[in-house]
Amino acid sequence: MGKERTKKDRIRTTPLLGGTLHNASADHAYERIRHCFLFCFYVEITCDYLNTLYGTTHDPATVIADSATHQIDEGYKNLKADEFDKSSNAPQDLSITGYSKMDAAHFNNLGLNSAFVGTLTKYAKTDPMVARLKEYCETTCGNTRLMPKAINIGPDKAVDSAQTDFKKLLFASKVIGSPCVSIKSISSYIRLVTIRLSIYKARYKQKNQHALVAAIRGYKHGFARAEVTTTSTGASQHGSLLRTLRDEIEWVVREVNDHLSQFTSLPSTIARTERMPGSPLKDPQGLFDTRYYLDDSL
Repeated sequence: MGKERTKKDRIRTTPLLGGTLHNASADHAYERIRHCFLFCFYVEITCDYLNTLYGTTHDPATVIADSATHQIDEGYKNLKADEFDKSSNAPQDLSITGYSKMDAAHFNNLGLNSAFVGTLTKYAKTDPMVARLKEYCETTCGNTRLMPKAINIGPDKAVDSAQTDFKKLLFASKVIGSPCVSIKSISSYIRLVTIRLSIYKARYKQKNQHALVAAIRGYKHGFARAEVTTTSTGASQHGSLLRTLRDEIEWVVREVNDHLSQFTSLPSTIARTERMPGSPLKDPQGLFDTRYYLDDSL
């Protein structure tokens, strides 16, 4: 039995995501990497905020759990519907929805440990910024989409495993050695997940599970959309992911600084563990600075 999750219903006016197996798998993969990076950023800036304003000692390396602790929406069983045909000879014709066993597949399988949630709950009662950061963390922890169970317990598990290992590389080692969101960290994530998916793909090929092989091709296509490539002249071609993450980081840092602008007395620096950019910050944007969390240079 897994740990009990904090569950919320899907907003009933939210549309259900459908599509072909390939396109839906690609979209799901892109959302997985987007949610993972947003979640890690939200947790890191929340730790920094709590440690600076309230003297706590939270660190993303320890407050992020290896599996999801929150879940929005839930799966279902409909025994009158067809099963997802893992061995279909025409996987390109398969839909992603409407099967007998559908799971609420997480975009991000990482979670929040109970001590951290307890701190968030405590300070959210009196600090609206903590309440907002708590919502950001919990939403990117809990977001899901309906997927056939065979995919959720199949190819999606490869991504789960890669995300857990990535979190350890990002926060608990010197391997990446850059801010949370960077070209280097995105490349590290994609490299890890591609290796895991290739292992699963070989296994499915041996079993003639063509639909699962096709799903993995879709996953790889989705992750490729997130890559940052370079031109023949050495210039970087930023994918849509990095642009999206940059916009969100800048927005949230601005939110935090705007909130703190009403304070008459603040610390001179924020309290962080040893996860600093390689060079000192210049011309800070406020007490909190985008460059603590983002490096979009090559």
